[in-house]
Amino acid sequence: MIFCIIRTMKTLTVVSLVAVAGALPLAAASSSFSLSDATIVRAKTVTAVQKSAVAELAYHLKLMSGRKVEERPAPGGALSFVFEQPADASAAGPFEARYRIDGNRVWFWGDETNGYPGARFAVYTFLSDELGIKWAFPGEKGVVFRASSCIDLPGRKDVVYKPPFRLEKYRMTSARGYSVPHLPILPDFLKVDPVPPALRMSEEEIKARCRAVGKWVDRMRLFSPEPIVYGHAFTKWQDRFEKTHPEYMALQSDGTHHARNGTRAKLCLSCLAVVDQIIA
Repeated sequence: MIFCIIRTMKTLTVVSLVAVAGALPLAAASSSFSLSDATIVRAKTVTAVQKSAVAELAYHLKLMSGRKVEERPAPGGALSFVFEQPADASAAGPFEARYRIDGNRVWFWGDETNGYPGARFAVYTFLSDELGIKWAFPGEKGVVFRASSCIDLPGRKDVVYKPPFRLEKYRMTSARGYSVPHLPILPDFLKVDPVPPALRMSEEEIKARCRAVGKWVDRMRLFSPEPIVYGHAFTKWQDRFEKTHPEYMALQSDGTHHARNGTRAKLCLSCLAVVDQIIA
């Protein structure tokens, strides 16, 4: 639920940023282009980000049209998707992804420093804003699109996408984390066989799902420009104070103040001495 709210806020924020930046389309007639005549043009020196951006654009265009969009060394007379910065365009700033529509040319470029996938995020922004493609949930079945062999594009448009939040994260568990014996907080009788056979997944299935979630997170353009270090606090309090100040720790269901996993123990927030100890 929180993730959905964040994405809604993010969408509104992006619209505001585009409006402020003056990235609204200029007054020019829109045109319809056939994807059967379209081409993809890679940069002369291709980076890993650009390579993956080309692959994602080609994949979604084929999904829409049912046929592969060919790659060419140079733009042709029909619609061309060019992975370079236009000669008269500004370079992408930090954490910026840019695309320009200019007649029968669509240009993609972006920042690639600090791990930012500028060109790929430019592609995702274009696919979402111009072609209406959405990613409802992880996996290829979650790609929502309208099948069409033609696309309509404005005559001229410049768009800049930039992460609107300092920290953007969708937390997922690694394949190893799904292994029940690695969860020490579970009682022994649950570690034996906690999952019904019909609900079990193989390690390969788990890894495949993790990869699908990773790609989905990328398509949702989640990126943290300023990664904030966070984690559990008070992880040593139970060891420090269990004997001298057990009242610091929350009362458990068995009547003690001892948590099964001390590093995840909860504090007793009704105990005023807890606040004094934190300040100390």
